[in-house]
Amino acid sequence: MQSEQLYAQILGIAAPWQVTEVKLDVPGKSVEVLVEYDRDLPPRCPDCDAACPRHDTRRKQWRHLDTCQMRRATPRR
Repeated sequence: MQSEQLYAQILGIAAPWQVTEVKLDVPGKSVEVLVEYDRDLPPRCPDCDAACPRHDTRRKQWRHLDTCQMRRATPRR
């Protein structure tokens, strides 16, 4: 299993979102997981499922729970 697939399962990431990159920093004891929205799909409203405009596409970072004694900074958009 690839790192991207593993972290998608760990974090519960599903389409239209996808884990596109996992960066492991062993000396720094951290894992950075990049999560992106599939740009080929139009954004949908989570309440009514209507198509809606894309907004707030800047990169963000937050700290998730630690795993395997590594710190996780995830996701970044």
